[in-house]
Amino acid sequence: MEVFKRIKGTATNKTRARVWLESAELALYGFPRGQRINIAFTDTEIIITVDPEGARKVAGRERNGRTICILDICFPTAQRDAMFKGAAMLSVYATPGELRISV
Repeated sequence: MEVFKRIKGTATNKTRARVWLESAELALYGFPRGQRINIAFTDTEIIITVDPEGARKVAGRERNGRTICILDICFPTAQRDAMFKGAAMLSVYATPGELRISV
């Protein structure tokens, strides 16, 4: 697994923790706009996998003629604090069909 990107730790959205990942290159790893995915949480990371029957979809928008893929993950702040312990930056590790977000 290679480091795909470094992102800002987390923000909040309506009192919930939020991890925001935005990149046109997500499509290179199998996460194009509209792709169905599943999101799982462990004690130390968020795991995103491609699944044709997945509960969620990759969002996106057009910018300068390119499709920008967006993953917006919201979850309880207590869970964020236990997983990431206030880290300012998170690493996104990628292989085709799977992303892992951790400290």
